[in-house]
Amino acid sequence: MIKTYLHTLSLFSRDMRLYLVANTLTSISYVGIYVMLFNLYLLRLGYGPEFIGLINAVAQLGVAAFSLVAGMLGRRWGSRRMLIIGLSVATTGLALVPLAEFIPSNLKTGWLVVTYVLAWLGGVTYIVNSLPFVMNVTKPAERAHAFSMREALVPLAVFAGSLLGGLLPGWLAAYVGDTVADPAPYRYALFIAAGIFGLAPLTLLATSKADADGFQKSQPQTVSTATEPSKIGSAAPIGLMLFMGGVILLLIAGKSVTDTFFNVYLDVNLHLSPAWNGTISAVAQLLAVPIALLAPLLVSRWGNGWTIIGGTLGMAFSLLLMGLIPHWGIAGLGFMGLNGLFAITAPIFNLISQELVGSEWRATMSGVIAMSTGLSRSAMALGGGYLITNFSFSTLFLVAAVLTAAGAVLFWGYTWLPRRYILRRAALETAA
Repeated sequence: MIKTYLHTLSLFSRDMRLYLVANTLTSISYVGIYVMLFNLYLLRLGYGPEFIGLINAVAQLGVAAFSLVAGMLGRRWGSRRMLIIGLSVATTGLALVPLAEFIPSNLKTGWLVVTYVLAWLGGVTYIVNSLPFVMNVTKPAERAHAFSMREALVPLAVFAGSLLGGLLPGWLAAYVGDTVADPAPYRYALFIAAGIFGLAPLTLLATSKADADGFQKSQPQTVSTATEPSKIGSAAPIGLMLFMGGVILLLIAGKSVTDTFFNVYLDVNLHLSPAWNGTISAVAQLLAVPIALLAPLLVSRWGNGWTIIGGTLGMAFSLLLMGLIPHWGIAGLGFMGLNGLFAITAPIFNLISQELVGSEWRATMSGVIAMSTGLSRSAMALGGGYLITNFSFSTLFLVAAVLTAAGAVLFWGYTWLPRRYILRRAALETAA
């Protein structure tokens, strides 16, 4: 079985490998370093949990609003081109954010919001067009492994980035003459993260270009590599897209909470240093690596539906632990469980959502999923800031656990209800 797995990985095309390198760079720099230090940077600038929730909510509202547009741009101009443009815009936004300290005080808040939203508009362009790109540069037999490999490399990259991010403020403080309680060390660390992130679009420039017909000349005919616009013909399967969007809206709620507030929780509520903060996050991410690689094996045993349902309920239980027991050890354990199980469910859900529609609607489906994800993240960020300020972190984790479990129940409807009916309706809408 392992031999078969490794053989499948060896079949990845050059473009797929370059994509994995670029995605790993973004994971190290943004998810690993930037996400953790950005919130701590805001705390050092004098902002509280409510503003942290607000700025993340506005950014995710931008994601929700631009997701479908990003999908349409991908259909028109090709996923490869939009990946490069999106990452370039995101790099610019991330590099501009730490300049807020040099902006007049009455404009500082607006600068932070606008530049962070700009970074996320580039980011969602990359996210929406990533799934169609991967589908186009892989063959059906290797796609499950491709998605699993992507999800396995992300936590491994975030592990390295989180460790580096936790250590950078202490290292830089010695050079700039400040302490980790001051914003300067975090500012320079964010600049470093933006610089690493900027290597990703340069990597994708090395991927193959497509000719006028939308097929790469340099690839064998046995590999579908049409990364450029597909022909427009049939109507969109709207009902199916809305259903899948509704599922991810709930399913992603718990992950959204920890992505936005977990480092704030460790810093403000549990009073851990940046180094410990980064270490706990890094170890939690590392656990997700072998778990993500198990996803194809679990699917072969239990099927897509029950693997997603079981993983999502496990995520809800992890959040329940964090909400009931306010201890750094339980927080780390819950965070590990949440990230590990998400690493299983995410690639399977992405693969299902792409395979349920024709190739011409993959970018649109990806846009719907990204829009729902943005709405969920925005709501949890904005509501999370309110719940923390007026109630507690425990309340936030418990609410997130309930919503995540509700996502599992809704997806159970997809598994339990006659799937034939759902697919038949989608086929009728497509043929209409």
